[in-house]
Amino acid sequence: QNVVAIDFKLLEVKEQAPSSDEECSICVSFMGQAIDQLLNIILNGGVIGSCGALCSQLPAQLEQVVCDLLCDYVGIEAFIDLINEADPDPIYYCEKLSVCPIQLHAAGKIDQV
Repeated sequence: QNVVAIDFKLLEVKEQAPSSDEECSICVSFMGQAIDQLLNIILNGGVIGSCGALCSQLPAQLEQVVCDLLCDYVGIEAFIDLINEADPDPIYYCEKLSVCPIQLHAAGKIDQV
């Protein structure tokens, strides 16, 4: 039953409008800096019952605040599931949290070979 609730929470978040570019940038920066620390806290901490309990273990106060806001946004179970996904990528996490818009129109140009 927890899996269904987690998927439902993520579905609700996806349907909300993406946040501003500044919020996206903050999220990507935070995830890039704190993802390894969060993984270690989750793996070494055992059962973590709340966002506050997880995020308060980060060393910097700003990291704790950003973590708490993102975690509270989706809930502790969905946040931990997201962090535990294989091959962590800050942009992917922030897109999945609906803090960054999903860009499906990537383009590249080769000027010289």
